[in-house]
Amino acid sequence: MRSLYDLHAEGGDEAKVAEQFTHQWHAGNWHAAEDHWEQLVVKVLQAKRLEMYSAEIALREAEMHIQNFAESTLPVPGSRCPLCVTSS
Repeated sequence: MRSLYDLHAEGGDEAKVAEQFTHQWHAGNWHAAEDHWEQLVVKVLQAKRLEMYSAEIALREAEMHIQNFAESTLPVPGSRCPLCVTSS
């Protein structure tokens, strides 16, 4: 699984998502952001529709799904990490 650190190192849109995911949703706490990133990717990996793929492809699909979700949700004013919302 690519970590937020990995995404950040890739630059471009991936880095932007990693930074926003960390700073907007987790107040700059990279550890908490990384933990929630991993949990979200694992939740998507458990989806029935990914069962038909190899493990490597399913993992990339799950990561891309969460990245796309973050890209579309982070710009929304007042949006919050879905895991932070459920734990508060």
